[in-house]
Amino acid sequence: HDPPLPAAVAPPDGTQAVALRRALAHSLPDRVARLASLCDSPAELQLLRDLSTDLKPALVRRAYLAAEQGRGQLLWLRPGSRLAAARPRPPYISFFEIQHAKRPYMERASAADPRWLPDASPSLTRLSAPLAELPPLYDAAEDCTLCWCSPTYGAAGW
Repeated sequence: HDPPLPAAVAPPDGTQAVALRRALAHSLPDRVARLASLCDSPAELQLLRDLSTDLKPALVRRAYLAAEQGRGQLLWLRPGSRLAAARPRPPYISFFEIQHAKRPYMERASAADPRWLPDASPSLTRLSAPLAELPPLYDAAEDCTLCWCSPTYGAAGW
């Protein structure tokens, strides 16, 4: 016999909401997308040009490109979702799946913070060689020297 459900559950507060969004990003690290307008690598810019030839510019501005799952296609938020109505649009999104309808839509999407991504999936994160312009640091507690690196994420290389 199942226990009775509470009559009403309060929505999460701000701290809980961030923790839930972070948990989603960590549980689905290969299902992260960012606004197509943030594309800066030559490969992404070429992909964006190739995929958007028959689309109106306003539609392309609302599109996202995925780091891994769903790569090679433009993705959108469902028009009736809260995230689609948010202004400004979240630059990074975690999502559960891609539903193909009129367009490929990210289902059950949530805003993500790009600073979470390296911890979410070390296997999808690549670190540059140590940066020469930033001096190394000595960590006395660990008795080691630390250097600064620049991370990129996923096959898209964000």
